[in-house]
Amino acid sequence: MMLNPVRETAATTGAMVQAVHALRKALGTN
Repeated sequence: MMLNPVRETAATTGAMVQAVHALRKALGTN
């Protein structure tokens, strides 16, 4: 989707942030 690269970049960044938080949570609880 080249129509709205800003939105796509924001979605990708959000997914990366969620993954980082999930990893930190898993490492912290275990």
